[in-house]
Amino acid sequence: RAPQPNFSPSQQYSYSNSPQKKTFKSSVNEHKIGSLVKHTIFGKGKLLRVEGVGENAKLTIIFSGNVKKTLIQKYANLTILESV
Repeated sequence: RAPQPNFSPSQQYSYSNSPQKKTFKSSVNEHKIGSLVKHTIFGKGKLLRVEGVGENAKLTIIFSGNVKKTLIQKYANLTILESV
């Protein structure tokens, strides 16, 4: 059974799965092109493109060393450092 979202008035939500607890947080202003993000493996990067909406959105990010990656939002595990 898929986890159910917990909505709050600020339009943020989180998911959790057992046995390992995974958290995914999103907000309306999160997917802005030009935002600076951090990934646990790839490091800091800049959001170049967003395809789609919600947790299945494809995010194209350029990381240091000109490494370009396209990640699915729900699996990306990104931290927003600075939103434009």
